[in-house]
Amino acid sequence: MTATGSGALSATSRIGFLGDTHGDMQHVLAVAKTMSDRGIELLVVLGDFGFLWPGRNWGIDIDKLSRRLKMTAQTLAFVDGNHEDFDLLYKFPVADDGLRWIRPNIVHIPRGYRTVLASGATLAALGGANSVDIGHRVLGRSVWVEESITNADLTKLGPDHADVLIGHDAPLDLPSLDAWLAATNHGWPPAGLKYSAEGRAMFHRGFQQARPRLYLAATTTGTSMNWSPTAPATWNSRHVS
Repeated sequence: MTATGSGALSATSRIGFLGDTHGDMQHVLAVAKTMSDRGIELLVVLGDFGFLWPGRNWGIDIDKLSRRLKMTAQTLAFVDGNHEDFDLLYKFPVADDGLRWIRPNIVHIPRGYRTVLASGATLAALGGANSVDIGHRVLGRSVWVEESITNADLTKLGPDHADVLIGHDAPLDLPSLDAWLAATNHGWPPAGLKYSAEGRAMFHRGFQQARPRLYLAATTTGTSMNWSPTAPATWNSRHVS
């Protein structure tokens, strides 16, 4: 795969973020148009991209998405969540730039990836999460062991501070999210809750390593969240410009 936008993350001045897309072509294209109208050429999906999935014509879908993005001169990047076919995803090699190019304008950001944005701010990535509904899924068909963050992922991430961290799971000790989870988790079996909590604890270790000023992720509600230990939880484009 020859990447036409290999410097996209480090060279762009504006980034548009999306929550879980789960292979929803119409949603992605609608958001891409909105972003394009605002002059945003780089889109980042914060996990659960979902276009690489068994039982669907993923190659046709990816090609269509790539063609439509080409028409608006946009690149789409994504961190992995817990709803990806990792067998398919990992068939694409990591290029010399540290990214996994699916198409010339569609790229996966591996766990532990780091770069410097155009503003000089540092960005790191730590995708992955443990599926709370793992008991309802089939290994190798609708869930993969690679969804879990590993010690090797944390080693690759390293201990250096990052101004911005992007991922899919949430760090610990977020009162509003914790309250929502407590109110809604009663429907899941204890084994699934335990497995999900273990994954969140692993992500929190990575979060503590990176110590970001700004964290961007897709929450369990499917919406984007911004969180910073040192600043109000509000969007400020200067953080990622």
